[in-house]
Amino acid sequence: MKATSEVDVLKLYAGKIKNLEDTAAWNRMLTLAYERSDLNGLVNLRYGLQVGMASAQRKGLVTEDLAEMFCRWIGSIDKTCRRIVKKRMRMANDSVNNPFATEKTLREKRARDAELERFLRKKSY
Repeated sequence: MKATSEVDVLKLYAGKIKNLEDTAAWNRMLTLAYERSDLNGLVNLRYGLQVGMASAQRKGLVTEDLAEMFCRWIGSIDKTCRRIVKKRMRMANDSVNNPFATEKTLREKRARDAELERFLRKKSY
């Protein structure tokens, strides 16, 4: 069903995956994805992390620290996805103190954000 491969979360946590050795490398990857507007790549990575975490859970290898790091990885991916969607679909209520922001534009922004949440939920493991 999904063409995404599993990400070995234990190797990622240990810094053994090329170009994702540490937090700085992870942030570079997210920045590059944002600059390229690579929403599909991030969604695939998110799915791969979820599959990898489920696999580690089945094997009984999940520790509290790994679970916390997993939440941070998923959160940073979700945040970057939101930034990409905002960049693609700029709305009046995306900036603070915008004189063009109205109740209608706020509803549109909330609908856009809810649609992204539905999309991410649908693409989850």
